[in-house]
Amino acid sequence: TTAYIPSNGFNSREICCPSLLNSGGGGGGGIEDEKTAFSVAGTNGDSVQSLLNQLVDGGSTDQLTTNVQTSMPPDAVPVYDDLMLKSPYLSDSVMIAAVNKEDVFSSSMVTEILSANPQAAKSEAVMTEVEFRMNPLTEDQKTQINEGLYEFGGKEILEAQLANYRLDRSYSLGKILNYYSGDSLSLNPIDSMLSYLTISNNIWSKYHEAFLRAQIQDTSGTEVILTIIPQMFSLSQSQQTEHLHYTQFIGIMQDLLHDSLSMLHTDSLTIQTVNVIKQSSEGIMQVYARNLLYGIQGYSDYVEPYQLPQPGNTPSNVRWQSPKPVKKNSLKLYPNPAQNYAIAEYYLKETSSNCLLKIYNYSGQLLMGFPATGAHGYINLSFDKHPAGVYICSLECENTKLESVRLVVAK
Repeated sequence: TTAYIPSNGFNSREICCPSLLNSGGGGGGGIEDEKTAFSVAGTNGDSVQSLLNQLVDGGSTDQLTTNVQTSMPPDAVPVYDDLMLKSPYLSDSVMIAAVNKEDVFSSSMVTEILSANPQAAKSEAVMTEVEFRMNPLTEDQKTQINEGLYEFGGKEILEAQLANYRLDRSYSLGKILNYYSGDSLSLNPIDSMLSYLTISNNIWSKYHEAFLRAQIQDTSGTEVILTIIPQMFSLSQSQQTEHLHYTQFIGIMQDLLHDSLSMLHTDSLTIQTVNVIKQSSEGIMQVYARNLLYGIQGYSDYVEPYQLPQPGNTPSNVRWQSPKPVKKNSLKLYPNPAQNYAIAEYYLKETSSNCLLKIYNYSGQLLMGFPATGAHGYINLSFDKHPAGVYICSLECENTKLESVRLVVAK
C-alpha cells in the first residue's frame, strides 16, 4: 500500500523558499517600488547637486577665493558687490578669506557679507576667524551676524534637501540589497546587488561592493574599489585607519577563499592581525574582527561600555543671541540674475494669514502665487516653464503691496 502524502507543498522550492523580489519583504511596497524610489531619489539629488554646483561661490570656489585673497584696497567695492551678489551661497573658504582680508574689507563690509550668509554664524571655522581679526568687529556687528543662528539661507536649504535625497536613496539601496541577499530563487543575486552598488556613491556602499567582489573572488575588482575609496572621499585620520583595516580584513578573506577555506580556518598569524584590528579600530571593523575572533575562539572579552552623564552642565560653544524682532518688511531674491531657479527670502514686520508672494511678468500678468506664512521664510521659485526676461516679485498682505523686487531670468 502506498503511503498517503498530503499535498502541503513542503516538497516545492517555490513554496518553501518564495522569492522576495515581488513582495513587500516586511512592509511597504515591493522591490519594484524600492527600485523606483532609489532612482527618483538619485535623480532629485543630482538635480539639487547640480544647482548647488552652479550657485555656491558662483560655480567656482577656488576662483572666488583667489579673487578675494588677491584683491587690493581699490578693489574693495566691486569685490564686495560680487560677494553680495553670490550670497547666500558663499562657502566657508570664501568667507574666511574675506574676514582675513582686513586691508580691503572694512568691519561693516565683513558684517554685511556674513549676515547675508546665515551659515556663517553656524560655522565654527568662520566665527573663529572673526574673533581673531586684528581690527575686531563690534559687539553689535557680531550680534547681527549671529542672527544667522535662527535663519536658514538658500545654501543651507539646498544642502538639507540634498542630504534628504541621499538618505532616501541610501535607505532604498539597503532594502534592495536585503531583498536580493534573502532571495532564494534569484540565479545571480550578487550580480544584481553589484549593479546597484556600482552606481551608488556613498562610502558604505563602496565597502559593501568590495566585500561582495572579494566573495566572488574578483581580486582585481576588489583592489580597484579599495584603491579609489580614498580618492572619492575625503577621509579623516580615523577613517584612513579604518580603511587600512578594511583592506587588511578583506585581504584575509580573499586569501582564505582562494584556498577554498572559510573565515574560521585562520592560522595563528592571521589571528594576531585580526586582534590588532579589533584593538585599534573604533568603527565597524572592530565589530567584524571581534565577531570573527568569537567564532574562532568561542569566547569574547568584549565588555559593553556604559556612558554615564557627568555631574554639572556641559559647556556649549554655541554663541546664542536673543533674536531681534523684525523692524521692517523686506524681500530678497537670489541669485539675481537667475536661470531656472531662484529663492525668495522674506521678512514680515506683522504676520497675517493673507500674505502672498506674487510673481508677475513685465506686462503685469500674474503668473504664480505662494503663501507667505510666519515672520520669516523662504520660497523656492521655478522658472523652468517660463521664458527668459524680467519678472516682478511682489510681497503682498491683505491686498496691500509691501515690497517689490525685480528679478532677471537669463537662460
